[in-house]
Amino acid sequence: FGPDAERFPAAAGVKPLLELVQEPGQVIIFPAHYFHQTYHYDPTIAVASQLMNEGCRARVLNHVLDFAGTERSSLPRDLW
Repeated sequence: FGPDAERFPAAAGVKPLLELVQEPGQVIIFPAHYFHQTYHYDPTIAVASQLMNEGCRARVLNHVLDFAGTERSSLPRDLW
């Protein structure tokens, strides 16, 4: 896998920061907002989570709304 250098010439020289193969029983933890891409070479069961609590609830939900392009005015006032 590599970037489409024809469409994105500036990406032609980009190298992955980290690349690894996760073995059975291993856990990978990475920082919040860390871009990642996964490929499964064998049948796989994965569990993913993102911690959301009172301290980060508004930031997480606003990020989701921004990503989805949702206008806040279209939501119920008591959503959160």
